[in-house]
Amino acid sequence: MNAYVVTFLIFGAVVLLTVWLPMALSRLPLSLPICCLAIGMLLAWSPFTPRPAINPLENIKWAEHLTEFVLIVALMGAGLKIDRPLGLLRWSATWRLLGIAMPLSIGAIALVGWSVLGLGLASSILLGAALAPTDPVLASDVQVGPPQTGEEDSIRFSLTSEAGLNDGLSFPFVMAAIAIAGEQPGGGFGWLPHWFAFDVVWKLAAGVAMGWVVGSLLGYLTFRMPEAGRIARTGDGLAALGFTCIAYGATEIVHGYGFVGVFVAALTLRSVERKSEYHGHLHDFGEQIERLLMMVLLVCFGLAYCRGRSSRARRRQTGRCMGELDRLPAAMGGQVDRFRLRHPRPWFDLLSRLRVRQGEVRKRGDGLGDSVRHHPSVSRHAWRDGNSGHALD
Repeated sequence: MNAYVVTFLIFGAVVLLTVWLPMALSRLPLSLPICCLAIGMLLAWSPFTPRPAINPLENIKWAEHLTEFVLIVALMGAGLKIDRPLGLLRWSATWRLLGIAMPLSIGAIALVGWSVLGLGLASSILLGAALAPTDPVLASDVQVGPPQTGEEDSIRFSLTSEAGLNDGLSFPFVMAAIAIAGEQPGGGFGWLPHWFAFDVVWKLAAGVAMGWVVGSLLGYLTFRMPEAGRIARTGDGLAALGFTCIAYGATEIVHGYGFVGVFVAALTLRSVERKSEYHGHLHDFGEQIERLLMMVLLVCFGLAYCRGRSSRARRRQTGRCMGELDRLPAAMGGQVDRFRLRHPRPWFDLLSRLRVRQGEVRKRGDGLGDSVRHHPSVSRHAWRDGNSGHALD
């Protein structure tokens, strides 16, 4: 056997499990993501000698883009399945979650990081911004049902709509942490004007505006243009993938928050024609792609984690780490050895808001440490921005 053949075998098994596991787990207190991690760990300890080599540290770009892609597919699906029209009163629970609950959660986690874990200001804010929002991928089991199925009570609607927007709305806090870390000692609040004007006002406004523009244009091409050329006539859900990539790419080109743009585009597309059965085709295809990518990613994560160290000590830590993943600080950086993790690994976005990409931060100011780990997209924003770019090597 060789690694190529074994990879095909493993991938085929993962695809079949993607179809079968949701049904098998429907009556069990287990989630699909935790089963994926377990499968990856079992593969790492299996007798297959020529297993495919997976090391996210050596392929950080692929790891970053894959996690990012899974998330934007999930955001498109979340927007398409919301039946309730957008409005201040109709979405009042969502606005309270986003405007009150999420900032308070970020502040509370940051306070714990500062007072209990001994982190600096920037590290604490980054930790809160990474852990506070609801994950649209891992929370899919408690979201609303497919379009026009009536499976949309108030609680499910609130979770779905909040999960669709909180990723983009947590970005300003992440960028604030990066700006604070890059500020010269004694620099005060010199970072504040640029952060507020660009990272808050411009990027959020650009995300909403481009999402609306792209969603309106795609809605016209799908439902409003002459019937002979309408995309909806094809009945092909594959278009959802194109919609997702166009919305994300167009928003990122104008330096907006792509996650906000994708979700707003999905809501706008849905508002153009609410009763069309084609929304169901788009949603179903997007959900299948999301589930498959999530399984592949988490199986690879479990495989990479367990293959990272084969010593008995590392294996004894596995069980404890599995139970603590949701609470593991994603933004520890150089503080990781406080927890005696001698070989820190990149913790990916799909695992309870652990959005990561290694970035080098100079040891000054609040002292984020030698390596700050944050959202895949945030790293590109930070390198791209002139104000915060000087904080990253």
